[in-house]
Amino acid sequence: MTLISEEIGEFKIGEGPSEVVFVVDPLDGTINALKNIPFYGISIAIADSSIKSLDSLTLRDIEIGFVKNLATGDIYEAIKGEGASLNGSAAVPSSKEDVTDSLIGAYVRGAMNKMNEICKTVRRIRLLGSVATELCYVADGTYDAFLDIRGNLRVVDIAAAKLIVEEAGGTVTDEHGKSLDNKLEVTERTSLIAACNPNIHKDIKNITEVL
Repeated sequence: MTLISEEIGEFKIGEGPSEVVFVVDPLDGTINALKNIPFYGISIAIADSSIKSLDSLTLRDIEIGFVKNLATGDIYEAIKGEGASLNGSAAVPSSKEDVTDSLIGAYVRGAMNKMNEICKTVRRIRLLGSVATELCYVADGTYDAFLDIRGNLRVVDIAAAKLIVEEAGGTVTDEHGKSLDNKLEVTERTSLIAACNPNIHKDIKNITEVL
């Protein structure tokens, strides 16, 4: 097996070819944990590398996603094609359709020129400091959407939560509406818009694209 993590890079365990790849963020929300802010977690994504070579694996190849909010104990899980769950029950996204009445999570630093109109449009914005867990908030209906359009979002941070949102029925793309197919590498960066449904996603994308 091969372990991919921001802390250690790419690390092979055992002899022979790796059939399984683990993409791990052992502490997503480090500053929160250090400051005793109860919002931080662990993210584990698993991809099958028995068919494709390791260097060709992308976010599309993630088969299992696991995120745990270490502060609350909440566990989010997903298996590709089998749905997503929160603490063993089906994760259900928000049914919100009106972006002007939405609650979203967002990383705004470095993208204020693009975020200004978003701030004016949506009802509420939260910045909680743990990308993986905030993405899972889209999966369970806490958030209506989450976005990070700085273009500097680490793939290892979202590998598990992306699958969880999609398996719950949400929509996840980059800021231009393109499918995320970034390689499973520590150096890979992207932008992201995740929403509870295609309508909210389209409205947010349209706002950011005209800026």
